[in-house]
Amino acid sequence: MDDLSFMNDNNISDKMKKNKLDDMKQDYLTKLNVIHTHWKELNDKIIKECKHDYIMERENCQYGEKWYTCKNCGHMR
Repeated sequence: MDDLSFMNDNNISDKMKKNKLDDMKQDYLTKLNVIHTHWKELNDKIIKECKHDYIMERENCQYGEKWYTCKNCGHMR
């Protein structure tokens, strides 16, 4: 995690602190997008290669919706 100690430095203006936070925020958003892309690629690969074994699940109420979930990979259909 990036060091946020600069937030307590009274020698740095609030505007400069805000700019530094903006830079950090953009960096984290970029990293998050990269992570999400890798996650999606792996998830798609797992689903594609899985020999699905679906089980029916239902919401726990009188007219609950039902869906099917693969016991192996968690894919829902």
